[in-house]
Amino acid sequence: MTDSTSQNIKDLQDFFDDYPDLPAPTQSASANLQMFPKVSTRKNGRPIITFGVELEMTIAWIYPKDTDPEPEDPRKVKGIVVETVDSSLIRVQVYKHIMNTLRKAGIRCLSDWGFETVLGKKETYWLVKDDGSIYPPTRPYDQRDDYQFTGVEITSPPFYSCEDARAQAAVVCDILTSNYRVSCPESTGVHVHVGLGLRNGVEKAWNPSVLANLMAVLWVFEDRLDFIHPQRRRTGGYSNLYCPSMREASVLGESLKDNPNWKQEGLESILELKDEKDCMAIRRLLSFKGGINRVNYNIRNLADNVKRGRTIEYRQHEGTLHGKRVSSWVKVCAGLVEFALTVDQDKVEDFLRRRVDDAPEDYTVIDLLIAIGRSDVAEFYAYRFRDNDPTQTPPTPSPLDTPPKDGSPPGEVYSFYRRILGIHN
Repeated sequence: MTDSTSQNIKDLQDFFDDYPDLPAPTQSASANLQMFPKVSTRKNGRPIITFGVELEMTIAWIYPKDTDPEPEDPRKVKGIVVETVDSSLIRVQVYKHIMNTLRKAGIRCLSDWGFETVLGKKETYWLVKDDGSIYPPTRPYDQRDDYQFTGVEITSPPFYSCEDARAQAAVVCDILTSNYRVSCPESTGVHVHVGLGLRNGVEKAWNPSVLANLMAVLWVFEDRLDFIHPQRRRTGGYSNLYCPSMREASVLGESLKDNPNWKQEGLESILELKDEKDCMAIRRLLSFKGGINRVNYNIRNLADNVKRGRTIEYRQHEGTLHGKRVSSWVKVCAGLVEFALTVDQDKVEDFLRRRVDDAPEDYTVIDLLIAIGRSDVAEFYAYRFRDNDPTQTPPTPSPLDTPPKDGSPPGEVYSFYRRILGIHN
């Protein structure tokens, strides 16, 4: 364990001494780092792990003849839509406008809506596209005609997991919030795909032992990772239809719902599959129990006949265009896969069996992040927990509430998101 990591853990423990109700690191933090020494996930100097992000949002706009309801806001709302023949044409105009804005900022970007082919280019371009699950904000503008809203999904190309790639995702968020009156209502999410690298432009296949390690960690610590997400992304509500709990909604979870030892037996069921010849048995066991929905940790893309997009999809994070939140969650998602890829098999099984019955306060999400080698992200979430009680569902701070670059005070120009949701300080 490096001196800097030891100091980071000490700083975290000192921080949480002042906030005893938060999920602080326990005395296990240092021991976990000694148990799981950091192993490089780079080959020939390059990262092995790959990731991609999906950003969901709504863009506000007005018709050409309408008056801007908030003219003091410098972000564009008129001129996004210039023709109003039919709804499909409107959608195309919104997507094309976003595409051109990102291009002007130096982001390689395409849209798949009718005016440009994206065939063969998705691996190197950001893509502006439709998502029928995105609905406009519902308060208070459902009873006003000031704005029109169009749902948008923007997906990244696959990146190797490194700081520069995460920074580009944060830059895209900043471009969008600086140029558009954008909001992320409850129907939106941030989805992160993580793979094991590329071979000839295609994601590599997963080894069953790596996948079993990862899914066993997620099974044991799902309730700890839940602290990162608001309550509505854990249980109930509209948005949870698209990211239900793996413990509850998977085939394995359903089979154990009346079993008092469900945690332990679920863990053993997953670990038993690490020596399978492929990932199909794990995929079947931990996918949604029926229908087309996908659980919070979606591994449907790991079927043998899938040649592209062989990734785990983390679906639980709420919609946001806050660059630091997006990049931090990407670090967590990639860090979990890196841990599963490099950890000693006997040690991880012993670790999980000892921790499977722990209550969240006995082994916290901060402990877990430190154990997988992400103490830097643990510090970020520590400060978020201080500002927002992680057991509740407070209004999520919007990137639009931060001071604009011209030095104007927050809340004058960039309070659009809070007004949309009816949130008042």
